[in-house]
Amino acid sequence: MSAALMMAVSLSCLGPVKAEASVGAELTPAEVQSAVRSTLDHIKATLPPAATTVYVPQPACPGRDSFTPTFNRELARSGYAVAADNGVKGAHFVRYELSAGDNLLMLRLQVDNAPAKARAFFRTPQGLVEAGGWTMEVSAR
Repeated sequence: MSAALMMAVSLSCLGPVKAEASVGAELTPAEVQSAVRSTLDHIKATLPPAATTVYVPQPACPGRDSFTPTFNRELARSGYAVAADNGVKGAHFVRYELSAGDNLLMLRLQVDNAPAKARAFFRTPQGLVEAGGWTMEVSAR
């Protein structure tokens, strides 16, 4: 099965993004950096850093999650205000899920109540390789 077809099949089976951050995979430090960079680049395209506050929920399994602290640190380093809780007026609610198989990492991202978007990465010995651009999820009716 081609990567594009596998990604399309995977996306069609996904439900709503969970309310908490979710990392269902052990990631290497290099994979975390690649996934954070890709996510941050995508967010920068829609939310200007100097004028935006974001809230990223704490992960469901904080001991296993190296993505959330790295993501929050890079958001702040890029000029975003990072809220400590979701009660901050005007903060954008950023949710994500990361899941992985042996050779594929799937990253789902949702900002506020916008439709979730997803991006797949191939896991290689050299690190993550993007398997295409961000795709918008659509619900079946």
